[in-house]
Amino acid sequence: MSTISRILATLVGGGLVDHVAATGRYRLGAGMLRLTSAAGLYYYLRVVVYVYMVPEAKLDAIQGGQLLSAGLAIAGCAIIVIWMGVQPGMFAALTQGAGPGAKPAKRRCTRRCPKSARRSCNQGRRSDRSAATRTRLWQVVQ
Repeated sequence: MSTISRILATLVGGGLVDHVAATGRYRLGAGMLRLTSAAGLYYYLRVVVYVYMVPEAKLDAIQGGQLLSAGLAIAGCAIIVIWMGVQPGMFAALTQGAGPGAKPAKRRCTRRCPKSARRSCNQGRRSDRSAATRTRLWQVVQ
């Protein structure tokens, strides 16, 4: 008997898993549902007890150095978020080049060209799109 079979037999014996004889599969039993409900109840009741029933500790006054560093951190994050909104292409290029040895994905040509013409094929490249296509794409983006 394999280890998995022994584990499943133990779980079936404890009522945590039920064996469906018609399909030969296993499903969560009522015991597992009771166990997860009890764990969730314990977690959420603990939060409620701490919020409503534990007296608050008196907080110390905030020191100026801590307030300054928090303000600088928030200001730095705000600047980066605005920068990302103004120049999203630069950050997109950074993420595409992330990772060791990462290369941008190449598009595959779907034309059936003779072997002699394959190197000069520009299908799928931006430079080969017509001005009308670029205009339509730009209108969709806006």
